[in-house]
Amino acid sequence: LNAMLKGKSVSQARQALDKMLDDCLAFGMNAVIFHVRANSDAYYQSSLFKPAAAVQSLLEGGFDPLAYAVEGAHARGLELHAWVNPYRIGRNPDYRVEGIDYFQDKDDSPAYWYAPTCLEAQKLILSGIEELLAYDIDGIQFDDYFYPPDVLPADAPADFEQADYEATGGHLSVGEWRRTHVDALISSVYSRVHKKAGCVFGISPSHDYAAT
Repeated sequence: LNAMLKGKSVSQARQALDKMLDDCLAFGMNAVIFHVRANSDAYYQSSLFKPAAAVQSLLEGGFDPLAYAVEGAHARGLELHAWVNPYRIGRNPDYRVEGIDYFQDKDDSPAYWYAPTCLEAQKLILSGIEELLAYDIDGIQFDDYFYPPDVLPADAPADFEQADYEATGGHLSVGEWRRTHVDALISSVYSRVHKKAGCVFGISPSHDYAAT
């Protein structure tokens, strides 16, 4: 959406979205996976996340790309699913929501992520799903729901995890403890999404098939 909508006026944004939806229909697709949160930002009106830079002026002007895309997709007989990167904050830590544990990716490729073991992070992500389900969407799709590879120690808690891990009594390995928190988030999101009639939830695999 950055390339599609950055610097566009409302009329230009409508035209760009219309063309995208027309192309999807022409290609024989039946559903559109629409990126609504690439990082800890929003391409829709959100009370939780800062607006994505590419659409900030559109949102401030009262144009909601997601609302327009949902309406346009349904008018063409297409489903529209909201695509979310739940943990990824991105390269700008200023987009993070205060008070939630986060960590930095590799130094040679700096990016920031919410800590999956942080209960407040899980609550934030689930609240973000609630916001999206208020739209007439047909599904939620997750990407990057896993830890970035080779960033945190595999056999010991990272510094920011130490206190929380020790509080569990060490009954699980660090890997198992981390997985239980990811599982808990996925279970909560699945349950909430499926309360909306006709709405589905899916997860994409890692782009790196050798690491899965």
